[in-house]
Amino acid sequence: KRLRADIAQNLINTSHIIHSISFGEPVPGAVSPLDGTVKIVKHGAYMFHYHIKLVPTEFTDRYGVRVETNQYSFTDVARNVHVRNGEMNGLPGIFIVYDIYPFLMKSTEKVKPWSYIFTSSCALIGGVFSVASLVEMFASRAIGQLFGCKPGISL
Repeated sequence: KRLRADIAQNLINTSHIIHSISFGEPVPGAVSPLDGTVKIVKHGAYMFHYHIKLVPTEFTDRYGVRVETNQYSFTDVARNVHVRNGEMNGLPGIFIVYDIYPFLMKSTEKVKPWSYIFTSSCALIGGVFSVASLVEMFASRAIGQLFGCKPGISL
């Protein structure tokens, strides 16, 4: 049977809050994009459609502990199924459609050794000295051109 306009406009409210949604064990640092989603309907009858794409994921931390879980992304569509001629052009509600991808994503946490920090610091210090010598060279040449002095001769 078809829903009547008075029922659709006054009795159906599809406002909702998604406090938390996950698909597997929690992983520190992983973000759940739908957590905290709030959809409020002020008037009309709405259809909310969430299309969720699940990717099976295996996390391995620096100690070798493996966690099998799922990450996801989503798209959402909200549509007012307004009444035309006493009939609705859709069904108000909250619909969730899942796609599970057939491949596994592996993520491994690695710790950089102290030698990485040492070599990065040396590269940074060397870069600072290189840039400083280039600035000094260009400044010396500009001053020499401006005052007519030869390089290496002080004013």
